[in-house]
Amino acid sequence: MEKLTSTQEFENYIASNELAAVYYSTLLCGVCHAMKPQVEKLLENYPNIPIKEVVMDEVPEISSQQTVFSSPAFILYAQGKEFVRQAGYLRLDQLDSLLTRIS
Repeated sequence: MEKLTSTQEFENYIASNELAAVYYSTLLCGVCHAMKPQVEKLLENYPNIPIKEVVMDEVPEISSQQTVFSSPAFILYAQGKEFVRQAGYLRLDQLDSLLTRIS
């Protein structure tokens, strides 16, 4: 999963994709590191939905702008607007069901 390293990169990514997923994590979050490969594997089933990561410790301005204060978090943006948000322990079954309906 490629990292977004600036607010400009983030804005370009969201603006240039009809659907865009962002996985928010922190460096010392064990759950974040455990969930990341599971989220990546899930998104393999949805090739039309790209995913990138924001490491909140490295680019706090993005998470602040998006009001993401807990990790891990998964946000799906549709046409540049937040469409779905899950934070804390991510329910992959619910996320899969939702992605199936919208893709």
